[in-house]
Amino acid sequence: MRYIATVNGREFVIDLENDQSLLIDGRLVEVDMERINTSSLYSLLVDHMSHEVAVEEAGHLFRVMLYGELFEVYVEDERTRRLRQAGHRVVPSAGDANVQAPIPGLITQVLVEPGQTISLGQPVAMLEAMKMENELRAPREGTVASVEVEPGQRVEQGQVIVVIH
Repeated sequence: MRYIATVNGREFVIDLENDQSLLIDGRLVEVDMERINTSSLYSLLVDHMSHEVAVEEAGHLFRVMLYGELFEVYVEDERTRRLRQAGHRVVPSAGDANVQAPIPGLITQVLVEPGQTISLGQPVAMLEAMKMENELRAPREGTVASVEVEPGQRVEQGQVIVVIH
């Protein structure tokens, strides 16, 4: 099966060869990953080199902490990608768009206010989860219609943070 992983704007094509080897952009890589207890920590072997990683999953988004650096990795299979891309061509740019919490956490900052004009990708709030700060960004340009949270508030996955007109 083929997957596309996006890390910091760079895409990688991943083909599953078998349980312990992948083709990443055509390069064969041997892998083995085991969860450590019931935590979000994993022991990861990549081409016989050992790494300890923390992984937090929220749908297609994985937050991976490796050697103190946080990576946001968006993973989708080919079919899901085609459906998403087809949907993006027909989604109107008008109407309300919600910025939602991708995972449960604590709102540490709200960076916008109602009536403010914002651009695509602009940070609108900061969410702390698993002792990591995550920027929540605008999915499109528009005007902030409402801010549904305040700093210090706990939120659940999928909870609306900001509404954009």
